[in-house]
Amino acid sequence: MPGKKVKYHTDSEEFKKQIGRRIKALRVATGMAQDTFAIAHDIDRRTLQRMESGHEITLTTLHRFLKAVDIPPAEFFSEGFD
Repeated sequence: MPGKKVKYHTDSEEFKKQIGRRIKALRVATGMAQDTFAIAHDIDRRTLQRMESGHEITLTTLHRFLKAVDIPPAEFFSEGFD
């Protein structure tokens, strides 16, 4: 529409923290500690810690995590995100 701008406000730091909280909740739901989960799913322990803390992650790493918890991306983003 001419003359009308749509504003998108994103707080990338908060978004990364939301992703981290969701990752942690899904990992905790498996009943596994970080170390156990990381070893069982071939994810570096430090990488998992960083993911859960809301640090930058790659799509490849997120995809590997989602496969480990058997959650499709749409379901992952359906809870805990505004």
